Amino acid sequence: TNEHKPPVLHATVRGVMSHVDDEIIPDIEDSTESANGSLARAVLPHLEISDERRQQLLIGNPVRWARRPDQMAEIVDMQRMYHNAVRKVICELRSATPNRADDDDLTTMAVLDMLNGVRDWFHPSGSKSVNQIADQYVYMVSRLIRVT
Repeated sequence: TNEHKPPVLHATVRGVMSHVDDEIIPDIEDSTESANGSLARAVLPHLEISDERRQQLLIGNPVRWARRPDQMAEIVDMQRMYHNAVRKVICELRSATPNRADDDDLTTMAVLDMLNGVRDWFHPSGSKSVNQIADQYVYMVSRLIRVT
């Protein structure tokens, strides 16, 4: 019934975001790794989680309107944590790179949208493995930020 949808949707998306935040943010924030290495190490797990949790993401994300405001605020906070971790690494990379992209926020959103979009078209039996796509995406992100 409809009254059960918001809690189920919230739990679904919260579970995915917890997985992302718990698995990827510590790697991004690892101070022993270079910023470029941190960002590169985040790409593969992001794509793997997107593939593993594809159905949950495709069902849960488009129906934001079905969540209560407090549930939506919790999810947005979790997304913001991940966004900020990625943005911090992009800022570090850009600060050390001449001829860099002009806008940290726009660059961060472009990178995250690029990574999130993979779940719409990737299939494990396709012509490229998730590792091959991750390698190509690391290269493209590096070019976007002008690290390479």
